[in-house]
Amino acid sequence: MKSTTVLFTDVSSQTWIEETLFNAETHSDFSRDPGWFIQKQQLHGGTSEGVDLITVNNGALSLSIVPTRGMGVWKGDFQGTPLGWESPVKSPVNPAYVNLSERGGLGWLSGFNELICRCGLISNGPPGRDPSGNPLESDLTLHGRIANTPAHFVSVTLDPEDGGWIRIKGRVGEGMLFGSQLLL
Repeated sequence: MKSTTVLFTDVSSQTWIEETLFNAETHSDFSRDPGWFIQKQQLHGGTSEGVDLITVNNGALSLSIVPTRGMGVWKGDFQGTPLGWESPVKSPVNPAYVNLSERGGLGWLSGFNELICRCGLISNGPPGRDPSGNPLESDLTLHGRIANTPAHFVSVTLDPEDGGWIRIKGRVGEGMLFGSQLLL
């Protein structure tokens, strides 16, 4: 079997899949492990409204990836043992509900609950003012904007080589006119 790639999100081609499930039944030639799956869903309710969530499970390790929040890894599980920490923020927060400038630039904290979170790209660290930076980017918020920026491209590749590989690829841009143009 050759590798299979499926686009979940591609802004340039206006491709977006709201919900899907790949598993041993839908792709029987992919892996010998019957417990693997990839599930894409959109969350509803409260501050999670509209958040995309991709759960990847290889049969032993499960990770929940949040394309809406900079491709952060929300939580995980290894053979029944939870990976992560207990944040007071209980579910993924749609960036529309996070005001980064709030509380003196600490608004980032109102959405933070990931196991692996993106920081930066233009700034990383405490909020403040960068007097020597680009005037358009001199007001810095805690850990920057990338964790609250949705991915504009997300794909999943199933590759049967060496027992089966699952690849999730995402691209998140941070930039502005007359400012930095960065891609993660």
